[in-house]
Amino acid sequence: MFCKFLVTKISREKNVFFLEIMCVRLLCIMALLLIIRPALAIDIEEIYDLAQRSDHVIKKAKVIRAGSQEIVEQSNARFLPHISASTFYTQNIQERTVHNFNNTMLFNSSPEYASRGYSVSITQSLFDYDATINSEQAWAQHALADKQYDEMDNLLLLRVIVAYLGVLSAKEEIRYREQELQTLKKQLENMEYRFEIGISAKIDVSEAKAGYDLASANRTSAYIRLSIANEALREITGQLHDDLDKLNMNATFGLPRPNDPDFWIKTAHENNHRLHVARQQLQMARIGIKRQGSSRYPNLSLIATYNYYNDLDLDYAGVELETSSITARVKWNFYQGGAISSRVRQAKYYKNQVDISLQQQKSLVERQVRDAYFILIGGVTRIHEMKQSIESQKIAVKANVAGYEAGQRTSFDVINARSMLYTLRRRLAQAQHDNVLHHANLKYSAGVLSVEDLEKINQMLK
Repeated sequence: MFCKFLVTKISREKNVFFLEIMCVRLLCIMALLLIIRPALAIDIEEIYDLAQRSDHVIKKAKVIRAGSQEIVEQSNARFLPHISASTFYTQNIQERTVHNFNNTMLFNSSPEYASRGYSVSITQSLFDYDATINSEQAWAQHALADKQYDEMDNLLLLRVIVAYLGVLSAKEEIRYREQELQTLKKQLENMEYRFEIGISAKIDVSEAKAGYDLASANRTSAYIRLSIANEALREITGQLHDDLDKLNMNATFGLPRPNDPDFWIKTAHENNHRLHVARQQLQMARIGIKRQGSSRYPNLSLIATYNYYNDLDLDYAGVELETSSITARVKWNFYQGGAISSRVRQAKYYKNQVDISLQQQKSLVERQVRDAYFILIGGVTRIHEMKQSIESQKIAVKANVAGYEAGQRTSFDVINARSMLYTLRRRLAQAQHDNVLHHANLKYSAGVLSVEDLEKINQMLK
């Protein structure tokens, strides 16, 4: 007995020693993670910086904007002198025969000689109405490219927020799915134990097993959604991100400020980037009418030329010739069979079409602002109600557990109550993530979403 006691004591001491070593190792690992994690975690502003360098949409907008600047340079070239030059070199061969009065050949020769020359021409436009309108059109097109770039950059802000919150929301869902699965696993083990000792029916085990299997399937679906969310973020930044700062669940934006839909609609009329683009397209259509009518105006230009020619290699009668001239030229195509008037009418119809599109876009923006406003209001109310529902469901879970132990509730009732509690918690987490997203969507629709909003979201991350 003593030996058995001694062996048992030594075995227990070894287990305690082993547990102490494991605890020390675990504490070291946790401390290391606390040190390393801040260096690995990435916030939403850093994601936006990566997106500006990697996103293909914003890259394309930058290239288009740079190309539009070249159109301006090309239009300016029509006001500057145009200089052209040409040169030539010709090798000539002659067959020369001289006859006398009775047609008797006196002599015959075959001289070879070279002729050469060059010319320079300078043309300066003095009045070209079409060039003036073309320049105005080029500047309008460059301004359109600028506004389209601003629209894409503003949209990139929203896309980053949507993708970032999509990953956080998916991870939060997984966290609750894991908790639910562990709870149902314990309940299943408890049911199996109660069945083994004869105080529970087989149906209770089956119900617990069904609840556990459903939770396991839901967890798998949650991991799939996380993979999809990660890929959406990688599309923007060009890389996967293993560690993102999480949203503080106690922080939300709350109601919009000011809490007035008319204010946000008025703000959208003044700042919405899509409206800016549509208005600039209308301006270009107006310029297009003038461009089509510019053919009716005359063009006045001044042309200076210089020509040089010589064939001095000829052994007789060689010539060296220099000429220079200054010409004022007027070109006026004031009538082209009615084609000019037709093109002007066509341009007016196009302008009317763009004007209608602008009004349509304005109505669409107004609806989107109202939708975003009411969705944000409803989301804030939903968060408040979800918190109350969770507190009520906690009480319901306790009541179902007590009722089951008293024989007044089934295991199915307990499983449903616990599953509903985790469902409410997941929905609350989703609603809190959606609150940030809805706030960003309202500001985007109003045209006032900015980098400062990313800074505010960063303050809500942990």
